[in-house]
Amino acid sequence: MIDHKPNGLTDEAYVAFTSRVGRQRYLNVVQSEGDKTIGYLFVRYTLVDRNTLRFATISEDALKAAVRTG
Repeated sequence: MIDHKPNGLTDEAYVAFTSRVGRQRYLNVVQSEGDKTIGYLFVRYTLVDRNTLRFATISEDALKAAVRTG
């Protein structure tokens, strides 16, 4: 992703892996800088029809609670 900002351009790199749990589909997205992993995103997605992709991310509070409880 390249972002145009007032002070110049920034770039970010992501790699996404797909997973399926039952009928749910997920993207496990890794954000990296060079060889260093700096973050993760978890995205649930649904292919509604040939022209529509619906996706949702987990709320930050729910993710923190899930990590704390193991």
